[in-house]
Amino acid sequence: MKKIVLLLIFSLFLACNDINGDNGGSPVIYTPPADWEDAAYLFRYPDVAGDSYYGSNPLEHYIRTGQAEGRVYKPEGWSSAQYLINNPDVAAAGVAPLLHYWQFGKAEGRSYLPPSLGWMPPQTPGLHCIIKRQADKRQFFSGIRVPGGLILGDYGLNVGGASVRLWNGKFTPDGQFPESESVFDFYLPSDGQMLLTNEHYATIRKRTSSGWVKKYGRQAQTDLMFYIRKAGQSLYGNWMSFDKASGGVVSSDLTGNVWNEIVTYTGKVFPGMTSDGNAPYLAGKTGDYRGEGYPILADFRGNILSSRSDRPKNLYWGVAKHGSVWVMGTCNGHLIPSAQGEIHLFDGSTNRTVWSNERNVIHSIENYNGKLYAVATWTWTVEGKTSLLLTSPDGYNWSVVSEIPCASIFGTRIQDGGIYMFGGKYESFGSVYFYKF
Repeated sequence: MKKIVLLLIFSLFLACNDINGDNGGSPVIYTPPADWEDAAYLFRYPDVAGDSYYGSNPLEHYIRTGQAEGRVYKPEGWSSAQYLINNPDVAAAGVAPLLHYWQFGKAEGRSYLPPSLGWMPPQTPGLHCIIKRQADKRQFFSGIRVPGGLILGDYGLNVGGASVRLWNGKFTPDGQFPESESVFDFYLPSDGQMLLTNEHYATIRKRTSSGWVKKYGRQAQTDLMFYIRKAGQSLYGNWMSFDKASGGVVSSDLTGNVWNEIVTYTGKVFPGMTSDGNAPYLAGKTGDYRGEGYPILADFRGNILSSRSDRPKNLYWGVAKHGSVWVMGTCNGHLIPSAQGEIHLFDGSTNRTVWSNERNVIHSIENYNGKLYAVATWTWTVEGKTSLLLTSPDGYNWSVVSEIPCASIFGTRIQDGGIYMFGGKYESFGSVYFYKF
């Protein structure tokens, strides 16, 4: 008798909870959440689209299992109405806004936020494409996060010179420098008025109410200004001559209003610079940029601390102090696509190779919360992908944490709990990626 009762109860349970939502011939009516689109959910999750039942009932899948599995049908803060307001071409086409965003808009960096909120970075861990393939032949070289968006600097040779643009879901021009080839770096000094560096003429400019005002520059067109770094109570900038084995360091107070040359050197060039908090340090090579020299690490006066004469035609570019060791990334000055990229570690006595692969340029090595990240990429004339690397705490062992589908990543910026990566392909397109830690 007890078994019969249990069977009856089980039968009633199945009748009330039919897996196909039949419920004894009366299907369950599910209320869609805000801005729900069947097609967008099926596009986002092909396994659901391919299911014999849920492929025709995606909303039921989301409510029954998808939400509990952590599946997301729309991005954080999404508004279909706002997306159509921000993107009138999508509204005019009459396409479903959420489906358009997942298919095209996300990769194109289209905004779905009200203009008053500005652009907000992704919050989901992992790799995100912020901007992809802008058809203006401008590769991005640098950028910095500001309230409401990103300030971006690009490589503008042969397309009207370098430019600066604000990105907050769309581009707004912020500065144009016809005599310059690129915007290398941004720095926010103590007074809050941003600085940038240019090649050519080794220029430093400051963003004021009157625009970008030049604060330092040189006479030679082939002189390039690279980075600005803080050390002690001063700011430092490093420059080099592209066609000569020469360069120098300039310095300012923390506002960056007045710059003075503090040292020049010959017989070597230094495109890379970092700071240990007390003093700046330089990374480069002997000879000129494309000469036969070898990579060197030096103090800010050009005195060599470490070198690798067994790596001819290479130079150090990316550089960081990590605890008691120095970590440097190589770059082939001749831009040979087949050249191998390496990370070297100098512990004060020995310089050794701790990582290598076929990506031949390592422009950037960054510290974040005691962790060291590096970007290994191709030269900007080659198709390929870029690797984001993470080191072990001691700096000796490196692993790939993400592959970025971009021909070249030139600049990086650690902000918003992640690393922004700026790049593209020479005279083809620009891209910006963000890896959320």
